[in-house]
Amino acid sequence: MLRVGDVILCNYNINKNKWITKILSLQQKIDDGKATHAAIYTGNNQFLESNWKGTQFVSMPYVEGGKSYAILRWKECIDENKMHNIITRYYQSHKYKGYSYLGLLSAGISSIITYMINTLMLGKLEIKPIFIKEEEAPFCSELVAEIYEEYLESPLSKIKNDVITPNDIYRIKRFIIIQDFA
Repeated sequence: MLRVGDVILCNYNINKNKWITKILSLQQKIDDGKATHAAIYTGNNQFLESNWKGTQFVSMPYVEGGKSYAILRWKECIDENKMHNIITRYYQSHKYKGYSYLGLLSAGISSIITYMINTLMLGKLEIKPIFIKEEEAPFCSELVAEIYEEYLESPLSKIKNDVITPNDIYRIKRFIIIQDFA
């Protein structure tokens, strides 16, 4: 049974822009991950997600038709009322903003460049987002990270929210895997 604050990660790409699709496909291969999308459970069979339509409430996001998905739950007990209120406020402040394609591309390209530099130099380096984001709705994993950051009153990860990927969220040890990818 799902709980408020559970994170669903799934693998889909409905983006019709061939360059975005290519960058995200390369980033996913480099990231060695299975997830291309993230959403957060809000209760009553609803999720909050950010996609090409913007930030919106949806029923089970993009897992129909046998698509593979994972469900993550925060290890510590979640105050569901507090989490639900944060999610509602987050939606209210982002519902009329356009989707952040620049943020999405920035996260993907930054991840690719970081991987290439670290592979060549055998060192640890984190690349900052390449694009300066305008006032837009977040991309999917940024939405999850920002909601958890407000809930926890501290960052979800050492990875900055504006470059975190769904696969980065999957690897956060403070989540337990309720259902793994098929």
